[in-house]
Amino acid sequence: MSVGTAGGARFTAVLVATALALAAASCQVARPVFPHSTTVGSTTVGLDHVRDDSVAVTVRGAPVRTGWLVDGPPSGAACGTGVVAAAAGAETHRVTASDGGPLVELRFPRGALYDHFTRPSSLALELQDGAASCAVLPLSGADPALAYRTGSGAIWNAGRMMTVFLPLVGREQIGWGVLDWDPVRMGRWIGPVRPTGAVGFSLSSRVNGFHGAASLVGYPLVFRRVALGVGAGYEVRPSWAHHTFADGDGFKWLHGPRVELLVMVVHDPLLGWPPPVKLRKAGFALWASRLDADGFSATILGLGFVTE
Repeated sequence: MSVGTAGGARFTAVLVATALALAAASCQVARPVFPHSTTVGSTTVGLDHVRDDSVAVTVRGAPVRTGWLVDGPPSGAACGTGVVAAAAGAETHRVTASDGGPLVELRFPRGALYDHFTRPSSLALELQDGAASCAVLPLSGADPALAYRTGSGAIWNAGRMMTVFLPLVGREQIGWGVLDWDPVRMGRWIGPVRPTGAVGFSLSSRVNGFHGAASLVGYPLVFRRVALGVGAGYEVRPSWAHHTFADGDGFKWLHGPRVELLVMVVHDPLLGWPPPVKLRKAGFALWASRLDADGFSATILGLGFVTE
């Protein structure tokens, strides 16, 4: 095995390990900045965190049978109205409660939880205490006391990018792009910008390989639910030719600068949450890379779908 091929194999192993680590790190929860709790009889319940389409509550006393997402503040909310939980049971994502107590997870129909964060809402819980008592917690509202934070307070985006590409320069070197896929694309917001890392692989009519990219992404323009983003960075592509490259090599380290233009659909503003552009979104990406190596030069233009 040549030195270049051995280096490519090592880099491939690093990419796979990084992808697994980033995927694991992307599963975050959002917790209230200030505690939301209430006591009914001898039972105390508190809103611990939200995650995807579920809400987890701490329970000390009678078990929770089910719950509802209800429009409006707790003063006007009651059990049996609103959107009922699809399931209720023990928390299944190995998340530890803020106070160390037991957690009950209520899973709601897809999209219902996010929808209720666009307006003042409450969480109504029916207790199995013999009287079917109802405990009501505030879920969302304009009051700063109902703000949420993710993880330790840092805001992360994680998603994927799938594109096709065509050569602007060097078609005889790299061929036509069949697929360029980043199964992991992840970054943490620092003020108005997000340092972002991506790992994946690419297939073309002449060259196949893996790649890793690091870029700085920002969204300077937001028009209601459409955000326009730009990114710039650098990428490395350990690549193998289907036969050989023009100089006879079978493997090359392709590398060079990369720029991106992102057109994304964002959520409606969520009460108590960071700006929508820093939350989950999806859209289209247009990108260009200048790739160089010994005896190799190509400029490629990609277009496809991206989630964050």
